[in-house]
Amino acid sequence: AMPASAILTGCISTPATEVSSVPDCLAGSFSSQIHIISGENEFNANITKSDKIWNAELSQPSTLSGVELVFEDGMVSASYKGLAFSIPKDALPVQSALQNLILVSDNLEALNCETSDDENNNTSDIKCTVENDLCSIKGNIDNGEFELITDKQGTPLAFTMENFSLTIEFSDFSKNTADATQNNNDTENISDDSIENTSDEITTENISETEASDN
Repeated sequence: AMPASAILTGCISTPATEVSSVPDCLAGSFSSQIHIISGENEFNANITKSDKIWNAELSQPSTLSGVELVFEDGMVSASYKGLAFSIPKDALPVQSALQNLILVSDNLEALNCETSDDENNNTSDIKCTVENDLCSIKGNIDNGEFELITDKQGTPLAFTMENFSLTIEFSDFSKNTADATQNNNDTENISDDSIENTSDEITTENISETEASDN
């Protein structure tokens, strides 16, 4: 995985452009390999999200290999080879890192559900800028400022929180097939509407030209 600090290298010559909408890149079900850097500690894990339940199976360091953490409704549980046990102290940085990521995911979902006249909008500080086909989503959660970087397709690449000395790097990110199909259908519907609108405009122009000729 490319270090987060290197993802935007070489982009200085192109000014960042703020866009009107913030993509909900962590919506739906997905799986991904992640590399967590938390202070001086590093971890590797495979994460999956399904029905708002997040699961992380650690593979590195070797002392935590096989440990699974499940995040559901604000609660965290741990197991090893199917046996439940208390969360090991060495895994606490992973727990904290993913809880911050989940909170950002919840905020992005809330932002995309809110209307512009919502007086209780507490996610309005989340902004998205695009630079050299990379999307930078920045904002605040209870634990501090964050940045989530995605590619132009909305695939997460890196998540950082400086005050936590935290970086999460994503690789092999894959959306659930059903979610991907729905997104494609939505895109096709938008395209169809655009074609229909264009057709209507052409027809209107033709009628106007005919009336002008008759006159």
